[in-house]
Amino acid sequence: MSDFDINEFLTHMQASGLRTIVITDDEGVPMTDAQIHEAAGYLETKEGGFANAIAMAYYRADSGNKRRLLDAFGDLFESAYAKWHKE
Repeated sequence: MSDFDINEFLTHMQASGLRTIVITDDEGVPMTDAQIHEAAGYLETKEGGFANAIAMAYYRADSGNKRRLLDAFGDLFESAYAKWHKE
């Protein structure tokens, strides 16, 4: 079994014409679903009203709409996780 190479994967996805957005932690490592959910918790409780609304929408969304929220507001999830995860 070969090692997974995220850069090779992204290059392949981009070459295939598919839109690819990867939410990463502060070290550039793709975030897991559990980490994204944790970031939503930080958005809900430690950021402003807009971030709270995005978090609430994320909790209620199906997988397709979660992807849309991450595509549009992934930077909020990334920054919230980076800012509050070390707490």
